[in-house]
Amino acid sequence: MLRNNMGAPTPVLTAFLVCDQIIADAATSKKTIVGIFDSIVASQFPTQHAPCSLYVKLIDCEGDYEFRIEFVRVSTQELLVECNGNAHPKTRHEYTEFSIPCPPLPLPDPGEYEFRLWMNNKFIGNVRIKASQQVVERS
Repeated sequence: MLRNNMGAPTPVLTAFLVCDQIIADAATSKKTIVGIFDSIVASQFPTQHAPCSLYVKLIDCEGDYEFRIEFVRVSTQELLVECNGNAHPKTRHEYTEFSIPCPPLPLPDPGEYEFRLWMNNKFIGNVRIKASQQVVERS
């Protein structure tokens, strides 16, 4: 088990998904992940993508964590959106999962974009999406 600079174990990322919606069953705590995607097609740029959600699942984490999600344009490393929060997993021997609602995502140009997960200022993992221009066929 690795420990980071805040004394808590460094989490191991087991799932990091971009989706349209996450529904949590109050009785069972089961999650339904709706509309997983890794690409966006837009008719024009710049544009914004409708709100989405991130699903994060971790193991080997226990204690208090400050997390940060960055949405970055890969080609320029420009930070476009940042979300912050806290997590308090109770035991490192069980999975910890959470969902994060995202605001509309700015997409200045076609290309690759990335969500980056940081916990206690340590990089944990990333997930990429590709934005492309819709091809209009002319008859």
